[in-house]
Amino acid sequence: MTRPAAITALLCPLLAGCGDDAQAAPLRAVGEARLRQIESPGTGPSVAGLGWVRIPAGDYWIGTPSGERGREPGELPPTRVTVERELYVSRTEVPQLAYAALVEGASWDLHAGPALPAHSTSWHDAVRFCEALDSLHPEWDFDLPTETEWEVAARGAVRAEARLLPFTCRDARIASEPAQVLKGFAFFRENSDGVLHECASKNPNPIGLFDIHGSVYEWCRVDEAVHGPRGTAHLQDEPIRGGSYLSAYRDCRAGSRAWERSERAIASIGFRVVCRRRR
Repeated sequence: MTRPAAITALLCPLLAGCGDDAQAAPLRAVGEARLRQIESPGTGPSVAGLGWVRIPAGDYWIGTPSGERGREPGELPPTRVTVERELYVSRTEVPQLAYAALVEGASWDLHAGPALPAHSTSWHDAVRFCEALDSLHPEWDFDLPTETEWEVAARGAVRAEARLLPFTCRDARIASEPAQVLKGFAFFRENSDGVLHECASKNPNPIGLFDIHGSVYEWCRVDEAVHGPRGTAHLQDEPIRGGSYLSAYRDCRAGSRAWERSERAIASIGFRVVCRRRR
């Protein structure tokens, strides 16, 4: 099946019953165009609506320098970590259209649009999406990123401690005006107007990831080997990273950590996925 045909096949069942043809046709065209923009043929598995960024195996730096503005207790100090095996990270948060195509009972808001990030999803919903991808692509292993994998990706896979910044970009103003610079890369409290925006509407980070700051918080997995035990206060919680369209700048920093109950489905939380080739 050609890529445009695959996209159309994905869209049509979702649009059925969502409104009359006059409403569905424009949305289908917009959804197809956005999906083609996001996809990355030849990189990672072929999943309609998702593109991938490859992170090679190797050593990277994560963590928050002690003098960073907004740093909070519980954030990791500068730490060198190892990605043991080549990793593919989805270029965007999972869009509503791709999510609804694979998760039984899920749907997206016709009037909001299929290219918004999937949101109001619990951690368990996100895991089910990964399991659905596993069943369709048995040569790949899909999952939510660990906090360590997420931060390596968010920081642009930096290999030097000196490059640990609130977020990674090539704008020299990052040291003096980080919140102002972030507006070019993320929707957060200062520029979102309190509403969610389509995936990939802002500039990507240096390795090509969109919306890893702001937009929606992203569910992750705990990495106790790096971040330590979750503690008794978070036994029923899972980590969320990156901030959201409702968040202040400090909560969108790469090193900022937060938690939420795994069963809660909140409008400001979504997810992105990672995958590796099965051995």
